[in-house]
Amino acid sequence: MLLKTKEAIHNKVFHWAKEDYKVLVNLEVKNNDFKNVRLNFLVFSIQHITDISREEIIKELKEKIIFPCLKQLNILWDSKTSWYINSSGSFQIGGLIADTGVTNRKQIADAFGPAVHSGGGGLCGKDLTKIDRLGCYFARWVAKNLVAAGLATQLELKITYAIAQEIALSYEITFFENLKKTQEEVIKIIEECFPTKVSEIFELFTSSPITFSKLTEISNFGNFIPNLPWEKLNRVEIINEYLRRT
Repeated sequence: MLLKTKEAIHNKVFHWAKEDYKVLVNLEVKNNDFKNVRLNFLVFSIQHITDISREEIIKELKEKIIFPCLKQLNILWDSKTSWYINSSGSFQIGGLIADTGVTNRKQIADAFGPAVHSGGGGLCGKDLTKIDRLGCYFARWVAKNLVAAGLATQLELKITYAIAQEIALSYEITFFENLKKTQEEVIKIIEECFPTKVSEIFELFTSSPITFSKLTEISNFGNFIPNLPWEKLNRVEIINEYLRRT
């Protein structure tokens, strides 16, 4: 899709498009059978000029990029497939003007290195309004409290977000040791025991002052810097109370 978008911009097929665009696809594959792959959701953001509506952008992208690619790759979609195309509305400021000067030290540099999966987002040069930074801290907080509550001895949590969406698109346990509940039960615990709206997570994590320069200097994780909100084990009792009720 990205290659076809690049070609379409270069060949003036999209008169309205600028060269800042990104795509995320979530595919449903059953039993490692890649013959019947279904598109669960698609996120497509593309920078554009002023004089075009979001409806026109969606129509052109689907007709000229998205649907042809899906058909070419034999990827199915249906009425339950979700489409998040420029879901923030306007995307007029992008490219170097929007991002020049951001150091953007990657998540993996401050996490567990190659021992865990990484979404590739950044932890520096941006505040907590950026979901790759906020979401990373949130995933850390959730996983740490689930382990502390005795639900597993190790746990890796994958959370998928999309631009301008109030809640996560999906949660997935991608690695665990000694997990005491099913994946579905753990996700239910997350939804019941933690704030799930991005705005609520942001308010919670910014309710006390954080010296972000210290995070860059020392570490984003662990107890090297005291009282980081995503390092607190303040959901353990809430989780245990929920488990007692259920």
